[in-house]
Amino acid sequence: LDSTGECVKLIRADGKLLRINPAGVDLLEAESADALLGTDWLALWGPNTGRARAAFAEALTHGVAAFEAPAPTLKGNLRQWRN
Repeated sequence: LDSTGECVKLIRADGKLLRINPAGVDLLEAESADALLGTDWLALWGPNTGRARAAFAEALTHGVAAFEAPAPTLKGNLRQWRN
């Protein structure tokens, strides 16, 4: 997981970020992985939080889900994300 250029996250059932790979830290423009751990991943989606929450609930229920939406990085730069 650490060698991919994609943002890979491990998220607890309550939506809190448990682990993120180095590429994810860079893509989110975070200071470090430690700064993100425990963060409510769903809250990072801003106006698309509802879509993120629905996809997350589907993944918890069915084992898989996907959605694509824009959301800002931690530095406020808008980026298109596929999850």
